[in-house]
Amino acid sequence: MTAGTGEDRADTGAKGTGTDQGFRLAGAVARAHTLLPLAELVGLVVAAPLLLFPNPYSIIALLLLPSLWLARILLRGRELRRSAADWPLLVLLLMTCVSLFVSADLGRSLTRLYGLILGFYVFTAVIEHIRSPEAVRALTLGLLLSGGEIALVGLVGTQWATEKLPFLAPIYERLPRIVDALPSPSGRIPRGVHPNEVGAMLALVFPFAIAVAVSRRREQHAAVGLGSALVMAPVLLLTASRSAWLGIVAGFAGLAFFHRPRLLRLLPLGIAVAAFAMWLFGTPEPPGWLVTMEGGSLESGTSMWRTYIWSHAWTMLLDHPLTGVGLNMFQA
Repeated sequence: MTAGTGEDRADTGAKGTGTDQGFRLAGAVARAHTLLPLAELVGLVVAAPLLLFPNPYSIIALLLLPSLWLARILLRGRELRRSAADWPLLVLLLMTCVSLFVSADLGRSLTRLYGLILGFYVFTAVIEHIRSPEAVRALTLGLLLSGGEIALVGLVGTQWATEKLPFLAPIYERLPRIVDALPSPSGRIPRGVHPNEVGAMLALVFPFAIAVAVSRRREQHAAVGLGSALVMAPVLLLTASRSAWLGIVAGFAGLAFFHRPRLLRLLPLGIAVAAFAMWLFGTPEPPGWLVTMEGGSLESGTSMWRTYIWSHAWTMLLDHPLTGVGLNMFQA
């Protein structure tokens, strides 16, 4: 009886110890689950400068971000949020890594790869952690403020193409140049940021800011959206980037189709009408301001230079359809 009672107590004590360990493990997992967003935010703050400005310490970011991504998968499990773009982006990233094997200058290719890795991680982090309405509002304000910040930095750090819009020459002359000698992924040190790069970044945010400004859901967000758009608009004009302007038009069209999906039915009709009008009346003469932006001649301007680059890019695609010629090796 006594021996049996002792064994029962030992079994009960062992079970209690096991239960306590299980509770501790569950508590540790719950705390890690709660701290995951903060850990990823700190990881991004540490990794972003190392990847945007490659240096010998960039390996820290290359180890940190995959570790955080793996921790997210293990902690979230079935709760992990996914998007339709996950697999296409992952395949793109993997094939980009494959292209490194044929790169003639691995250092130049890696600088571009670092940016792709950072962008992919930021995309998955936003998808995962922006869940509540408060988080969505915070992200909205962050995007709107980032547009204004990009515009302000562009004002003092862009190498303006002053010959494209001569009537803006007095404004270009009065703009200060504070940000200068920035490193580029191609290894060159230009005098400031290229205006097309500034225009491209602003073109991503400007249609969104206008959409928020005209929205009636939240007056505070509408005011911030309007202010951000007013800050970005003059800088977009100063960039003289036709690709950015076309991107903004495409962005507005995309927002219109998203808001009114039925408008997609009119798209084929609009294309057909435009093609018929060009066939009937011929190609219209380009406006004078466009000829001026091309340096006075459409035959010798940047448009012809782009067609030359595109033809060579198409030839390289046919010759190397799987791996390409190496990431960041085709310097246009």
